[in-house]
Amino acid sequence: MYAVSIRYLRKNGENFNLEHWAQTHMPMGLATLYRTQSVRPARVMIQHSVVGMDATEESTDAYATVWLIFETREGLKGFMALHNDPVAAAPLVEDFNNYAPLAPHIALGEVWEFKDIDGLLARGEECLNALGR
Repeated sequence: MYAVSIRYLRKNGENFNLEHWAQTHMPMGLATLYRTQSVRPARVMIQHSVVGMDATEESTDAYATVWLIFETREGLKGFMALHNDPVAAAPLVEDFNNYAPLAPHIALGEVWEFKDIDGLLARGEECLNALGR
């Protein structure tokens, strides 16, 4: 699997409009991606209402992180092509101020999913035991 990670950074005194992002920006973005690049993610996930380890929003640097999950690398290539096309991306760029105070930080990469949690726990116990813990 492959993912595009989109982080919406905080700006003091500003807010992130999740409703606008979910009802307007993300659907518009997916439709633009599909229209221009003929690719679509298998899943879209968002982590929002983010707090840091001290349970405060102020201790985190982002309001939200979004993941677009693609089955193939073609999804990443399509996303990059759209992002680097100023004409096709213009409506999305123009919409940023409607829901976020700053442009997002974007990263693309391969995703590993660890599904065998019991196996990971067993391996972790082996590692701890080898350390005498």
